Amino acid sequence: MQDITLECMLCGAPFVFTGGEQKWYQKRGLNQPKRCEKCREENKGYETD
Repeated sequence: MQDITLECMLCGAPFVFTGGEQKWYQKRGLNQPKRCEKCREENKGYETD
């Protein structure tokens, strides 16, 4: 799989979704990420009521 560039839905920054990451996500039945790594880190531990 080739690397693809995605846009973060929170901050709008472009980020690379590598071929290896794509395989990892696909193997686990996950959708591609919608947030960049920085936004994902900032939202860790965020809980909804």
